[in-house]
Amino acid sequence: MEVERELKEVVMEYKQGNKEKARKLVRRFVKTNPDDEMGWMVYAKITDDDGERIRSLRRVTDINPSNQEAIDKLKRMGIYEQREKPTSNTQFKEESRNESIVLRRSSKMQSYAGFVNLL
Repeated sequence: MEVERELKEVVMEYKQGNKEKARKLVRRFVKTNPDDEMGWMVYAKITDDDGERIRSLRRVTDINPSNQEAIDKLKRMGIYEQREKPTSNTQFKEESRNESIVLRRSSKMQSYAGFVNLL
């Protein structure tokens, strides 16, 4: 899978000490894959800028509101805001649709989990 290969390259560069190159690669990756949860998580882990880290973690929780690692990191930073419960039927349908997307993404996340934990 091309996406997985690109993220592995980011991790490899970072681990080899090419941190700026890794940051450049991950920025380009999330720009071309704005809905990739793992890309944003990798970005949050390797950036040295707190603003970028916060933005990345928030993007992760936008994509997957149940990503516990991102939630925990935001809580430790004192900036986690829990989402409101839906108040209308329309919101509930939208959130239900999003939950099915999250379920599909969770299997993808499991395949990435191995190399992201290397960071």
